[in-house]
Amino acid sequence: MKKIIFVIAILLPVIGYSQQKEIKKQRRFQPFITLNYNLQNINYISDYSSYYFPTYRNSNFFGAEFGFLLLPKNENGLFFEYTNKLDAELGIMGIYSLAGNDKGNNIVNQTITSGFFGTLNVGKTIFKNEYSSFITGVSIGDKYASGISGNYLITPQQYEEYDGFHLTPGIFGKFQTKISNQFSLSLNLNLSQSVLNFWAFAENGSDFNFKHPLFLDFSVKLQHQSGVYLFFENNYMIPYGNKQSSFRNSIGIGFQF
Repeated sequence: MKKIIFVIAILLPVIGYSQQKEIKKQRRFQPFITLNYNLQNINYISDYSSYYFPTYRNSNFFGAEFGFLLLPKNENGLFFEYTNKLDAELGIMGIYSLAGNDKGNNIVNQTITSGFFGTLNVGKTIFKNEYSSFITGVSIGDKYASGISGNYLITPQQYEEYDGFHLTPGIFGKFQTKISNQFSLSLNLNLSQSVLNFWAFAENGSDFNFKHPLFLDFSVKLQHQSGVYLFFENNYMIPYGNKQSSFRNSIGIGFQF
C-alpha cells in the first residue's frame, strides 16, 4: 500500500506538468475549420460582342476552409497563419456528387479560391496593448481561378488566360481586438500578386497568353471565447487592363480548437 501511495505521489506532479505543457501547446497551435456559403460573380467572355461588354456568371455553392494559427513563444517571435479552401472544398464537392447535385462542379469550374498548397502568412506583432494587436508580414501561397474567361473565336495567342494555378507572394496585415469579456474581433487583409501560372507548364502552355492578376482578400471574424466564430470574406481577382474584376463573397461559421 505504501508503495502504491509513493508511486502516486511521484506520478501526480509529472501528470500535472504534462497536462500544463499540453495546454500550453494547444494555446500556441490553434487549428480551425469553417463551413461557408459562397456567392461569386465570375467575369467571362462568350463571344466577340461581349469582349467589349463583359458579363458575369453567378457561381454559388457551399464550401469549407481549414487552417491553423501558430502563435509566437514571446512578443518578438513569429506569427504563422495557414489557410486552405480548395482542398477542403473538394470534399464538399464529393458530398454534392453523392447527393446528385451538379452545383458542386462550380467548386472547380467557376471559382476564385486558394490552390492546393493554400496560403501561409508569416509576420510579427508591431503593436500590442491590453485589448488589441496588429500583426503584419509576408504571405506566400497559390490561388486557383476558373471560369474567368469563356471560349471565343480568336487565336490562342490573343486569348487572355486568367484561369489556372497562380503562385502568389504578397503581404498581409491582421488587426485583433477584444470587444467584450466573451467576444473578440479580427480583421485580415491580404494583397498578393500572381507571378507565375503553373498551367504554363502544360503540354500546350506556350500556346496561351497567360495573365498575372492581383488578388485582394479581406476577412472579418467575430469569435466567442468558446472557439465558435462567424466569418465573412471577400476575395477579388483584379486583372490589369480593361477587363472587369471577378469576386467571391463568403459567409460562414467555424470553430477554432
